[in-house]
Amino acid sequence: MKSALLVLVITCANIAGLFLSRGAARRRELGVRAALGAGRGSLERLVLGQALRLAAAGIVAGGVVGMALAGASRKVLFGVGPYDPWNLAMPAALLLLAALAAAWWPARRATRIDPMTALRS
Repeated sequence: MKSALLVLVITCANIAGLFLSRGAARRRELGVRAALGAGRGSLERLVLGQALRLAAAGIVAGGVVGMALAGASRKVLFGVGPYDPWNLAMPAALLLLAALAAAWWPARRATRIDPMTALRS
């Protein structure tokens, strides 16, 4: 249990790092969109929508692989089945929330700067 929790925390940290770096790299793009008239809300929705799609694709792919390999883990599971919905849904929800939170922070920060400043940097 402790090792699974540690893996989940490390995975959330890696997802956060990925989306934070993606958001920082898109600062210039968001500045161009803002200079062309996009509002802050639409820019945040754009970034969060793309993050949601990417995170959902990763969760679905991981779920498919996990379900395919679940039979092999029966010997090490005690008191829970390999297809327990609670144990499948909670990590997926936590990873999705971590991805959205990590994507929201740089999107919000990038939309708060002046478009000309973003274009010059």
